[in-house]
Amino acid sequence: MELLVGFLPLTTKDRYLLDTNVVSEAHRKPYRQDVRFRHWLSTVERQNTFISTLVIYELRTGALLKERKDPTAGKRLNLWIDNELLVDYSSRILPITTEIADIAATLQLEKTRPAIDALIAATAIAHNLTMATRNVIDFIGIGVNVVNPWAFSG
Repeated sequence: MELLVGFLPLTTKDRYLLDTNVVSEAHRKPYRQDVRFRHWLSTVERQNTFISTLVIYELRTGALLKERKDPTAGKRLNLWIDNELLVDYSSRILPITTEIADIAATLQLEKTRPAIDALIAATAIAHNLTMATRNVIDFIGIGVNVVNPWAFSG
């Protein structure tokens, strides 16, 4: 099955680097997930999905901020991160390396962007992964394949 994102043909057999918004949506109960997203997720083999340590940073920050306003919900998010996400992805969490930092620096020369976006894109490039994100515009034109699961129609 193929889908077009930008001008890049992608197949559902690709290996994906999941952006924070994808991990967050996948964590939602299926009946609360976007229908197109849920369909895309059903076509992806779990072992072909990876996350960056930066996604953990963003999720943890969100959980800690949530805990300030709603201690129960924040604690629930932290438990999910610790007991499910980190366990499920234990062998598929990609760290920021010197190579990734160098690639990200080069991406910043082409167009200034948030450092986290540059580092996540660089991680996808270094590992030859397709970036799965709702924020496609942040990653198009920088040498990384991008798919928007919310726009999936396969």
